[in-house]
Amino acid sequence: MNKILALFLLTASICLLAAGQVSPLHPRAPRIIPTPQQITPTGESFKLTSQTRIILGERSTAGDRFAAQQINGWLAEQQKAPLRVTNEGSTRKVPKNIIFLGSPLSPFGKRWLKAKKISLGHQLKEEGYVLESNQDEIVILGESECGRFYGTMTLLQLFSQQQKSIFVPGAVIADWPQQTMRHYR
Repeated sequence: MNKILALFLLTASICLLAAGQVSPLHPRAPRIIPTPQQITPTGESFKLTSQTRIILGERSTAGDRFAAQQINGWLAEQQKAPLRVTNEGSTRKVPKNIIFLGSPLSPFGKRWLKAKKISLGHQLKEEGYVLESNQDEIVILGESECGRFYGTMTLLQLFSQQQKSIFVPGAVIADWPQQTMRHYR
């Protein structure tokens, strides 16, 4: 009987964690699957408006444009107008109320990291990303196209519709693969 009870409790715990009802990182952390390596809620929320722009960092790739399309695809599913997508180089001054998607080596990425006093660790190189959402902006930085895509997929999970508006809870998220996966040829 004790084994059955233990098995039931273990299964229930796993289900609660998978459903995002309990966060092992922070009790107020947003529910994201898979759970990021680091997540810190900030209490601020970003509100998408008709003026929100997606800015792709300098030397953006087809994968970055695809990630921006995923954001607009989600908005279309919610019957919302798509966001205008622009390149960092075509913007004289980066305005507020943006979603920036790019490399930490882009001019905006360098300034943002310096202002936030953030140094990207080696674990973020291959498929990792940093995502911050606050009341003024959402920034997704990743050294690889793959990392930026994963950051965008995390952002899509953060979107929430409240009445007729779309919000993103304020958070600083860093994620990278727990294990390096190698394949055989």
